[in-house]
Amino acid sequence: AFLAIQDDEEKINMARKVVKVDVYIPGCPPSADSIYYALTELVNGRIPVLEGDSLHYD
Repeated sequence: AFLAIQDDEEKINMARKVVKVDVYIPGCPPSADSIYYALTELVNGRIPVLEGDSLHYD
């Protein structure tokens, strides 16, 4: 994820340089199932493990 500040390309930063990022959800965009799984795991106090089929997009 990238954050643009004042539409200035020289000031575009990766989100992790601006805020603490606990989990990355792969995909562009990530599938709804991957987002649901990651959020459900986080709400239940677990770190989601995204691997295997969750990393494959058609």
